[in-house]
Amino acid sequence: PGTAGLGPGRGLGGKIRELRGRGLDVVLVIDATGSMSPYIEQAKKRLQSVMKVVTHLVPGARFGVVAYKDYDADYGPDAVKVMKVSDDHQAVREFIGQLVATSGADEPEPIQEALAVVTDLKRMGWRPGRKWVVILVGDSTIHSSGRQAAFRHAQTFTKQHRGTINVIDTGGASDQGQPRRTVQPDLARIAKEGGGSSFLLTQREAFWRHLIVSVFGQQYEQDVNTIIETLVEKE
Repeated sequence: PGTAGLGPGRGLGGKIRELRGRGLDVVLVIDATGSMSPYIEQAKKRLQSVMKVVTHLVPGARFGVVAYKDYDADYGPDAVKVMKVSDDHQAVREFIGQLVATSGADEPEPIQEALAVVTDLKRMGWRPGRKWVVILVGDSTIHSSGRQAAFRHAQTFTKQHRGTINVIDTGGASDQGQPRRTVQPDLARIAKEGGGSSFLLTQREAFWRHLIVSVFGQQYEQDVNTIIETLVEKE
């Protein structure tokens, strides 16, 4: 597929040509505690659409997942469950299909443990030379004891490995109490240290679209949404 039909965003066309030349590895890092249940369920339903759009634009894109819960949950001592980066898209869908958002309804969460996995190149299976993108999805603060470690991991990922961490804060679409009006500061700091951008989700049903946008960058949202409309049947 060509990039000529990408509308006015020639910047996106250039971005896609670069990614096609280098290759693309994408890892979804997602909070799997109770408040995130609507987003995990939406990811299960729409992951095929997400992968369809991304692989249409960047054939050969690979995907991985890191889910995290609190230490007293069912993910073991490091509080994470990992699917290393793979070109087996069915296996990635099956991994997400088995995630259940439970426990840990109260903040904070050990986000630093998930970012430690992301920067463990062997465990995560990143392929050298490709563009590495992390999409962190959550709504909680970081455990105070792990906050500085989380920021260091984000810095390492972008400065040493030239990866990018983009963040989706789902707290703007919360139905528990007052929705947030700005990105949670810990999450915003992770995106800043990780060389990426942070986004406050205010419409729950738009979550899956923002997963796709976050692969390429919020500055390309309009053009990416046009491509989504072309490739994915409206439901």
